[in-house]
Amino acid sequence: MNVTLSNPPQLIPSSQCVAKLDFRPLSPWPQGLPGVSFQKVQIAGFESELVFDYSPGSENLSELIALFKSLYPDLSFAEFGLLMKVVEFQGLPFNFPREALAAQRGWNTNESFWKILKATQELPAGFLKWCAEKKMAPMECSPLLVAQDLNLSPLLLFIVHFGFSKSQGSQALEMGIELLLLGKSFADLKLDSIQSRDQIESWMSFLRDLRYPQTQTRDREVQAYFKSLPWPGSSQTRWVRQGDKSGLEIKLFVAQPSDLKRYLQSLNKVQEQLEKQDLN
Repeated sequence: MNVTLSNPPQLIPSSQCVAKLDFRPLSPWPQGLPGVSFQKVQIAGFESELVFDYSPGSENLSELIALFKSLYPDLSFAEFGLLMKVVEFQGLPFNFPREALAAQRGWNTNESFWKILKATQELPAGFLKWCAEKKMAPMECSPLLVAQDLNLSPLLLFIVHFGFSKSQGSQALEMGIELLLLGKSFADLKLDSIQSRDQIESWMSFLRDLRYPQTQTRDREVQAYFKSLPWPGSSQTRWVRQGDKSGLEIKLFVAQPSDLKRYLQSLNKVQEQLEKQDLN
């Protein structure tokens, strides 16, 4: 830790602490190292029998804010939510600086932020751990705000079980909630159609078809058209969608200047053909 403190810490038994903010952080505490407390509220090393207690001589909580930054430099949004839940049920001898700690992480602490945080606190432990590991941002968790009284457990545990990536999980969460709100059931989402991680992308495509049937049909039609164009022989092309935008991705390998000239000539032919078509 690199924190400037007004008073040196005192080594005390953890049993003398008046509260323990054990929010199950992902980062393991070094075995055998004393924990850390602030005004006898334990904030790190929750399994340690001894703690370094920092008790400044004033009510200024800037030292606590600095301590947290030093102890948890990579604290995720999900972990912060768990911390706030623990704080809520502890009688602390000081007002916990939640706004300052959130702002320290670069989060915009508006009303929506705290509502999203509250929604994450009710998620299953396994999914919360997944959110923490993937560093899910507040906006990526925002679909939870419209989930209302939906029972999301089957979808959330499904995401965890098959080890979805952050991007896959974010999209599955958003589309899954939207489909459930539109009256679809978990049977309609076909969660039982996946047997391995290799099938995640095909299931995600099915989910997009279910959520945006017209858009997906249109994308396939445009993709088929682009595939039929006279692209340079060794080029790789594919139609991709990023959020609400879609477009063509082209990869070319150029070994010598003559290759580039040949590619440009072929691309000019493609452009001429595209100009004759109206794809809008």
